[in-house]
Amino acid sequence: MKKIIIICLMFLFLVSSKSQDLFEPYKNFTPSSKSLDFADVKPSDIPSEQVLRKMGFTNEEILEALSFKYQTGKYNSLNDSLKNIESSSETFMNKMDIKNVDDNDSISFPQAKIYGQDLFRNNNLDYFLKANDANPPNNYKLGSGDQLNIAVWGNSDYSQISTIDERGYISLDGFGRVYLKGLTFKNAKSLIQKRLGMGRSQMDITIIYSRVITVNIVGEVYSPGSYSIPAINTAFNALIAANGPTQIGSVRNIFIKRNGEIVDTLDVYKFLYDPLKSNDIFLQDGDYIVVAPASNLVELKGQVNRPYTYEVTPKDMVSDLIKFSGGYTDFAYSKVLTLKRYNPELNNFIIDDVHESDIEITKLDNVHEIMVNKISEKINNYVTFVGSGGIEGSYEFVKGDKILDLMITASCIDSKVNDNDRLFDIGYLLRINKITGETDYIKINITELLESKKGNILLEEFDVLYIQSKEVINDFYIDIYGSVLNIGRYSYGDRFMLQDLINLSGGILSEAAGSRIEVIRFTEKIDGSFVPVERNMAISGKINNNLSLDTLIKNFVLYPFDQIFVRKNPAYKQPANISITGEVYYPGSYSLLSEGDKLSSIISKAGGLTDYAFIEGARLYRVNKFVEKEVDGEMISPDFANVILSQPELFKRYRNKLVNSQLNSMTLESSEVTELSIVAFDLNKALSSKNSKHNIVLEDGDSIVIPKSSNIVYITGELNNYEGRGISAPYFTSKRANYYINNFAGGYSKQSDRFNTTVTYPNGSVKKSINFGMFALSPKVTEGSVINLKNIDEKPNKSIIPIDWNAAIENTMIKVTGMLSLYLLIDRIRGSY
Repeated sequence: MKKIIIICLMFLFLVSSKSQDLFEPYKNFTPSSKSLDFADVKPSDIPSEQVLRKMGFTNEEILEALSFKYQTGKYNSLNDSLKNIESSSETFMNKMDIKNVDDNDSISFPQAKIYGQDLFRNNNLDYFLKANDANPPNNYKLGSGDQLNIAVWGNSDYSQISTIDERGYISLDGFGRVYLKGLTFKNAKSLIQKRLGMGRSQMDITIIYSRVITVNIVGEVYSPGSYSIPAINTAFNALIAANGPTQIGSVRNIFIKRNGEIVDTLDVYKFLYDPLKSNDIFLQDGDYIVVAPASNLVELKGQVNRPYTYEVTPKDMVSDLIKFSGGYTDFAYSKVLTLKRYNPELNNFIIDDVHESDIEITKLDNVHEIMVNKISEKINNYVTFVGSGGIEGSYEFVKGDKILDLMITASCIDSKVNDNDRLFDIGYLLRINKITGETDYIKINITELLESKKGNILLEEFDVLYIQSKEVINDFYIDIYGSVLNIGRYSYGDRFMLQDLINLSGGILSEAAGSRIEVIRFTEKIDGSFVPVERNMAISGKINNNLSLDTLIKNFVLYPFDQIFVRKNPAYKQPANISITGEVYYPGSYSLLSEGDKLSSIISKAGGLTDYAFIEGARLYRVNKFVEKEVDGEMISPDFANVILSQPELFKRYRNKLVNSQLNSMTLESSEVTELSIVAFDLNKALSSKNSKHNIVLEDGDSIVIPKSSNIVYITGELNNYEGRGISAPYFTSKRANYYINNFAGGYSKQSDRFNTTVTYPNGSVKKSINFGMFALSPKVTEGSVINLKNIDEKPNKSIIPIDWNAAIENTMIKVTGMLSLYLLIDRIRGSY
């Protein structure tokens, strides 16, 4: 028993002496009124903050002691190194005459093609440049070079800064070595706590310096290469150093390779939408970050908050893509989404509808595009009141309501429906025709409506009632011209605005979009009256692309006799189409895309000519337009007019009609007349050279016909064959018309006119025989040509009739006298107008 007691006493003595040795460095560290001197003290000799307070140090001395303990502030040796580097760099730049680069300067990158690529380019994120920039999370894996600070206070005091050596150990004074390499920071702290065995004391373990590792970043990145960065950086931070993926770089398949094997994969979308520190990927020295080319791209369009091109994985569903885009907008039609999907069996794209209940189970295999449609913003169930006669606006359409009901609702009249002198006598009801879709203008007699309710018709949905204040003054009007639905003259009313007139005219036509509107004025309002003034431009403004007018323009108040001109946009072109039929691969109608589209370009668009195309027979039909005078009233022909002037009795009888006929000829109205004509050309030359004269510039309405090849020649005219009618013959190369007439049509007769034999070619052109006096050379014949043989015209014998000179002179004098009388009469009539 005595031995046991003696052994226990000896053990307690040894522990006590060891504890005194452990804290022996603190003995010479005493408070002083002067600045602390750390010349003979190591950082690990500094006790915890609680011990320093018990020892009597002031707050300033405690802060300075802790700064020395943790090697921060002025005691950070890394700061001195950085200062030396900056000083050396500045000296070098001064010697080389290099100006400092502004910190705000940055490289300009293109807009990201795939969502997620721009995170690495916008300079809003950064990586840790210094090894002591931040404290790592618990899943950070320790390695050689990491420096830990261990502080214990409470029942026990202990403080030490330890660095993990090349073998992976740290040395704890008095507690031996601990292997930490490869452990997570969380597991390392637990192991150190167990080794120190100070469970009743407070303990704080931090990493004050992170080791520097070399990481290789390769693949589809803007700045591939090897980077030396603190190990505290994650794979995501490391990518920032390389400016992230290129335009074709993946953001979902970024591989971490270690010793030739893939150990992890970085998914930027998962990093953004599931940002847990436990998912951070920390790198080891020598790791490779490989950015593969992007695959499985889906373009999300329409009513989502972030329409973009997204990279998807086989596990992603439609709902995931909607989440990546930030969700639907307020106008999204989310009940049905439209998917454009590639069908490998048919080698084409098909459309799939995905209902709202299926978006979480619908995969994105072979999906190329997703469209989120927009709900209709069209407002139904309303009627509109327009004009200064009441309160303008849209009102609820109630089935069974009539015009007077809307007038009461819009405060145009009161409920008693009394006669109201302040309103126009005339109003308009604008109604959409359900059959034609055009706007009908129903004229309303306001006086009759208020007095007897005549014309109080039922309203329909979308009706527009137009009533102005004050009575219509019949002598006052306004004209509107140009690109409106109904040009013409409209009655003027007080406070009549430009937009009111536009509404009455049926609206501005689309051809005026982007053009301008002008108001020409002839009157001015002086003392309440409209006084004529010199014509001037009252206002001019732009017509917006949506055919609306700016507030200043549409609310411009019109005066009597104003003329409004709605100009057509000079860039507006009417659609021009042509048709091509016959032996081309894709016959049909084609649009002329430019003013200079030629024949060869249209044939090329139609797929070219087939093997059976008869090129020589190609024809072009064109609609020609010309102006023709329209006769208004009775007209007397020039021959009959000469007869009237030569006979005094006829002149007296038809004088008035002759005068009216002459006046009508001076005031003929013109009209446009169209006719169809053939344009002759050589298609071979047109196709062989784009600059050929035969490569005709096409016009709207042109029709091109490419017939099928034919080896027949048709002979017609005055023939000597059995029936004397036309005959078809096979085509022979290089033969002329006389060959076919002699061999197939019975030859020439005495009455045949060899010199006027003609050949009409398939393209519409005509040639006739060449007259050499003694003989005629017939035209050459091609496939499909028509040979026309004519007879010699019999010229009648002219009998000589003796001239009665007395009668001739008498008739001439009568005509001259009549012409002078007619001239004087017309001159007087003109002067009377």
